[in-house]
Amino acid sequence: MKYFLIALTFVLFMSGCSYQNAFSKFDMTQEEELLAANTQSSKIASKEKIKGVFTAIYLNNVYKESFTKGENFLIAVYMKNPKTSYNFKLNNQTPLSVKKIKKLEELTEFTALMKTKEKWNEYYLLTFKEQEKALHLAIEKESSFSAELLYLKD
Repeated sequence: MKYFLIALTFVLFMSGCSYQNAFSKFDMTQEEELLAANTQSSKIASKEKIKGVFTAIYLNNVYKESFTKGENFLIAVYMKNPKTSYNFKLNNQTPLSVKKIKKLEELTEFTALMKTKEKWNEYYLLTFKEQEKALHLAIEKESSFSAELLYLKD
């Protein structure tokens, strides 16, 4: 009985600590937490040179009510050579639709999502076929590639 009371006291003492996650120390709203958790960046490299950078936001996890069909991403791409052509791939599949956005301000619902709004970035709204497993997003060019960004579906 004595050991039971000691163990119970220890468990109650340790369970008194509140649940904390990576965002506990920040003053963030639920939407900001979702946005931070679903935004990733990668360099676009060719052997030993960096050709550009891209940032992707997985919209299905951020706006669950609005994006229910397909896998949707908001992408910002910067290439050192702006005439460079590239392809987006999700699990080695091409997108169903690619909407190039001239100015991010055109889509007011997404303006707040991109924290960096440089004028030299190109913005895209991509829709891919719905996937059942983990999502591996990458940009491909004939001699360059980005590291794959891994997103997990909720």
